[in-house]
Amino acid sequence: LLTLIKIISLYIQLCSHILLIWVYVILSLLLSLKRICLISMSRLNHLVLTVKSVPDTINFYSSVLGMEVVTFKGTREALAFGQQKFNLHQLGQEFEPKAKHPTPGSAVLCLITSTPLATVAAHLKVVHLSPTEGLELNC
Repeated sequence: LLTLIKIISLYIQLCSHILLIWVYVILSLLLSLKRICLISMSRLNHLVLTVKSVPDTINFYSSVLGMEVVTFKGTREALAFGQQKFNLHQLGQEFEPKAKHPTPGSAVLCLITSTPLATVAAHLKVVHLSPTEGLELNC
């Protein structure tokens, strides 16, 4: 009888260890699922950079880093490299959309994605984020 009790006790301990391992595995899987990102960003379309002086900024980035100066929407200037560009906002004369609190060096990002915007919006809600100006079909 004592041997049977020992066997049952060992069996219970073994089962409890197996149960704990399964609980750990399941919890690990659930936690890793929370980290899975359902959206995919293809590239940066442009970055809006608020600056003290647009001419000084253009001079620095074009002469030191070789960025190309481009003009768009009339007289607005940007710095281009590859498929990306920096749109420049003069502090105090910002265009919309702009940073929530524009200060020299503050930036706004426009990212390109093939993920449906409803999926992006749902993902941002899950991670407790919301874009300042909302999601747009293009920037």
